[in-house]
Amino acid sequence: MGPTQASDPGLQALLHDAAGDRPLRGTHFVNDAREMLLATREIEAAARDDGAVLYVGFQDAARLDDESDVYRELQKQADVIAYGVGQPKAGPDRVEWVAVPRDRHALHNQWFLVLHGTERLAFVGFETSPPKYFRRGPSYNEGRTWEGFTTDDEGLIDHLTQRLEHARSLASRRPTTWMLAATDDGSDPRYAAVRDAALAAARDSGAGVVLYDRTTESYLTNPYPSGPWSSEEAALSPSWELSPARLAVDRGAKALRDAVDRYAPDAIYLPAHVSNPSLLDRVRGNTLTTLAGAVDVPVRLVDADGEVTEHG
Repeated sequence: MGPTQASDPGLQALLHDAAGDRPLRGTHFVNDAREMLLATREIEAAARDDGAVLYVGFQDAARLDDESDVYRELQKQADVIAYGVGQPKAGPDRVEWVAVPRDRHALHNQWFLVLHGTERLAFVGFETSPPKYFRRGPSYNEGRTWEGFTTDDEGLIDHLTQRLEHARSLASRRPTTWMLAATDDGSDPRYAAVRDAALAAARDSGAGVVLYDRTTESYLTNPYPSGPWSSEEAALSPSWELSPARLAVDRGAKALRDAVDRYAPDAIYLPAHVSNPSLLDRVRGNTLTTLAGAVDVPVRLVDADGEVTEHG
């Protein structure tokens, strides 16, 4: 079964898709993070053979920054294709970075190494941590849990490679820059002007737009699913986000900072009325000073006529 644009549903389904009716050979299951780290270092060492190709999953760009010394040396002997969310700050020059969307159930968002060299070998670790520990700190932190495998099964390695190449192909067609546009439930024309301005700027520059829905801002409720129809583990999972929309969690500056941290936009579009807030907006932290001060990203204000000015 070949990959589709839909997310991989998890480890067991991935293995089932790869195996079909045949047994998987040379496949060892592992769920201890330290054992996974040992497998990682062994495969990295094997990749130093000239001509090797190594696919690596870092989950987040910051992790490649942490490992930059290791991969600066490794790239001298191997072709490295690395996957994760965001953009590295100072990654090794010759490592190809594949920026992927957050989806905790997709292969491209996991910890993995797939080696094509003198030997063919793969390690895949799916993170199964609850939301409050997910991607927090070192892989072996208390509270972070994993399930995974190592394998030299040729069919399984081909299947992993096919999925990763599919994600790589999709990434090459995604915008490299993004605008974050504040929006609402469609009732306020001031937010309609913001959406129109951000979309016009995106069309001119080839950027993408993430719609940041402020109608869900609340200290008391969370807009992402929880309760009897979804597991608590999935309640805050980024895989529940409504691409290309982001539902605000919390209020005001804190909510905006969370969205910026998640999407790393190149600019933020806000309605101009935040520069003249009401008493209620001031109480809620919806002032231009608090919103712009919470983020290190250019803030563009859009008035009711669609005119755009850059704050500061």
